[in-house]
Amino acid sequence: MPKMLKKTIKNKFYADNDFMSEYVPPSIKEDLPVKRKMDKINNDDFNELENKNPKRNKPEISGEIVIEKVLQIMKHQIDSGKQGNQRLMYSLSTLLEQMEGDFITLKENEKRLQQLNLAHLKCVQQANNVNKERIQCLKEILSTFHKQCDEQELNQQNDYKKLETDLAAEIKMLHKKLIEEARRKQMQNVQRSIINAFEIND
Repeated sequence: MPKMLKKTIKNKFYADNDFMSEYVPPSIKEDLPVKRKMDKINNDDFNELENKNPKRNKPEISGEIVIEKVLQIMKHQIDSGKQGNQRLMYSLSTLLEQMEGDFITLKENEKRLQQLNLAHLKCVQQANNVNKERIQCLKEILSTFHKQCDEQELNQQNDYKKLETDLAAEIKMLHKKLIEEARRKQMQNVQRSIINAFEIND
């Protein structure tokens, strides 16, 4: 029987991935290879295997066979680790491409939004300028209309006063004419009465 191998063989070819657990999405964690620990290899293990299969007449296992088995296991772990690293690298590369694509899309959307906001701001400014011009125009119209109303009111007052003066003068003249006409008719009546009186006496 070979001598007992007391040292525990550790897997130094594939590191634990716990340091990336909080940075790697769950979908990528599934692709990571499962960390496997090698059991301690000693003579009791081989004796136990022989006891389980008493019918099989196995030759005594030499140290070279054990080393070969260990190397095979280590090679398998290296290959598994390499494949896991490749899958992880592919997943990370895919994730990086997606994030870069999303970043480019966000930058384009940001640029378009800025352009849209700028165009909207220009429209608002133009509308404000138009409204400002309209307000100024309405103010001028209102001021002109107010002046015209004042002037019209003043002219109406002057016309009213002039008309009042003219009517008073005309009424005065008419009254004078009526008085004169009445006096003239009264004189005519007096004259006719005197003439009629003389004619009767004759």
